[in-house]
Amino acid sequence: MNLTELSGEYRAGGLACRARADALRAELQSREHVSAQERRNLKLRITHLEDMATATLSTARFLAHYYDHTKS
Repeated sequence: MNLTELSGEYRAGGLACRARADALRAELQSREHVSAQERRNLKLRITHLEDMATATLSTARFLAHYYDHTKS
């Protein structure tokens, strides 16, 4: 696997995390009766997924442009 392919894998993973966070956010907004504990748990899961998405997408960008940064 080369860096371009690896970058694509990271990008796909990051987008999957972001999509899951969006789905949980929509679920949280659509549900009428959510306990305070469940609301906190969902918000924490969303935060973790967004953090994972950000880190993974950043790594994907780094890998995609790795050789651009190393040229002299």
